[in-house]
Amino acid sequence: MRSLFKLVLVISFSVRAFSSHAKNDSLKNELNRVKDDTLRIAILSELSFEYANNAPDTALQYQKMQQAITDRINIPKYTANALNDLAVIQYYKSDYTNALINNKKALEIRQRIGDKSLIVSSLNKIAVIYQEEGDYEQAATYQLQVLKLAEELKNDQFILITLNNVSTLYQKVKKFDEALRYSRQALSLAIANNDSFEVGVTYAVIQGIYAGKNMLDSAIVYQLKAIDLFRLTNALSQLAAAYNDLAYLYRSRGEDQIGIRYYKLAFDVSLKLESKNDEAFYAANIASAYIDSRQADSANFYLKTAIALKDADIKSSILRTLYHGLAGYYILKKQPDSAMRYFDLYSSITDTINSQAMAGQFSELMFKYESEKKQQQIELLNEQNTIKQLSINYRNVIIAGIIAFFILAVVLAVLFYNRYRLRQAAILNEEILKQQQMASRAVIAAEEMERQRIARDLHDGIGQLFSTVKMNLSGIADRIKITEEAERVLMAKTLSLVDESCREVRAISHQMMPNVLLKLGLHMAVKDFIDKIDAAALKVTLETFGLKESIDANVEIVLYRIIQESVNNVIKHAQATTLYIQLHKDAESITVTIEDNGSGFDPAKSRDGIGLKSIKARVAFLNGKVDYDSAPGKGTLVAVYIPYKGDESKG
Repeated sequence: MRSLFKLVLVISFSVRAFSSHAKNDSLKNELNRVKDDTLRIAILSELSFEYANNAPDTALQYQKMQQAITDRINIPKYTANALNDLAVIQYYKSDYTNALINNKKALEIRQRIGDKSLIVSSLNKIAVIYQEEGDYEQAATYQLQVLKLAEELKNDQFILITLNNVSTLYQKVKKFDEALRYSRQALSLAIANNDSFEVGVTYAVIQGIYAGKNMLDSAIVYQLKAIDLFRLTNALSQLAAAYNDLAYLYRSRGEDQIGIRYYKLAFDVSLKLESKNDEAFYAANIASAYIDSRQADSANFYLKTAIALKDADIKSSILRTLYHGLAGYYILKKQPDSAMRYFDLYSSITDTINSQAMAGQFSELMFKYESEKKQQQIELLNEQNTIKQLSINYRNVIIAGIIAFFILAVVLAVLFYNRYRLRQAAILNEEILKQQQMASRAVIAAEEMERQRIARDLHDGIGQLFSTVKMNLSGIADRIKITEEAERVLMAKTLSLVDESCREVRAISHQMMPNVLLKLGLHMAVKDFIDKIDAAALKVTLETFGLKESIDANVEIVLYRIIQESVNNVIKHAQATTLYIQLHKDAESITVTIEDNGSGFDPAKSRDGIGLKSIKARVAFLNGKVDYDSAPGKGTLVAVYIPYKGDESKG
């Protein structure tokens, strides 16, 4: 799997535009036309950057031309820029030592000049390199300097990037709560700036946090949101990486076929880019997934594809994935010499920990292969001994065979009988579970019908009676001349109480079955519900995706009750100041996440609470799943997953 943090690192290394053939051709034409040194430096710098990731040797040629001009005119700003561009190329070639040296030289010049925006850029690149090398303490030191300067400059883009980079550092050291805090700040800023691309990047970072906490359902929800936004903004490189990470999440849940499907989507998107190495990486991942599923022929096709795509500048991390796949392929093909050769190549470029882990896997696979080979030899030897034994004592073997046959028949009869009993018990348990589910659904359906009946009775019955009483009392007050002040006060209070009772009956009626839910749907009903909450006491943020089309009324009602119950729990018990509610609908499911910063609770100790039971029963009614992530003092996240196919529901 490509590192969950790689996306942010690549983005943070530069904020320039994505490259294209058309743009590069235009720059080359402009370079041939202009004569001014400063303009030529700017064009050469742009060309150097455009080729840095995909063709670093070409980028280096343009950087050397840029360096020659800067050496001649000797202006510090341009000297620092040339060092910066050289460091970018070295970074993409994984030459982190020289990239760090040249970035620090550029930083020293920019600090003398005093240009804070350029200082921020250099500090950020240095932090990224330290992070790549695993020196998280140094990386954090530089990132915090970036954050401070970016806030002084009020540069929202650098602030966003840095918040996410600090979040990834906390992820690296398993401090997921702190990581989430920084990503939440980045998300709020991205949403405030209406920056769909940066919102997508932040969602991708948040999914990495939940993946690290092994909350795979929540991680998948955020990754799907990121993918939607990368599609919207046509960010192809980020989209391919996001598909790749989503495939890994599904494979971690044991859903290998879905994982392979997303790996292939990553590969398809990479074909639109200019990096053959990226295509090779995604092809190698597909091959590894097929190898784990023991589909050697399918794996072989993608391994050949990856080998054909890789070039001389292929990164060691991609080459490592490819060698790993080739070793596994030859193990499946029972060719241990070839498997060992590729495993040795893999071990030569991997780090010690991964090498040891792979060695254990490789040894296990080789052990299985050798065991199968020895078993075949043993079976052959036994067959030869049996033939000899038959020739020596044929009659004894026949008798023993007959006895063994009868024993086997008895054993099989017992096994078949036990299997029959187990099957019958399973059928009985399944029927009991079905009856329990039907009873649960009936209870919830009856509860909703009763709510609707009571709401109608309150509104049409008691509400109308109160209105009539108010009208009659007002008529009496107009006809009777009341001289005593005390009696006039009493009449006014009585009319006020009747008016308040009318409003209370109407409010209870709407709470039990909101008209806005029936008329305008789930999104507007939830918005209407949270708008009535005192924002000074609890700030509520609502985000919805994919709810433009109407959904089944029963599903809307149950989801509304789940959100209503969860929000009421926050108001009553959590002592929270902020609350995030997110509704996400795609072609196959609806997900709801409700997250607060309150006092939290221990889900294991509170599982018998009425509120939690009510939510679980309603989720079960829709064949869904609910997941709680909370601890005392840590806030609470409620993640609800409901399988839902819109077309089926409409049909």
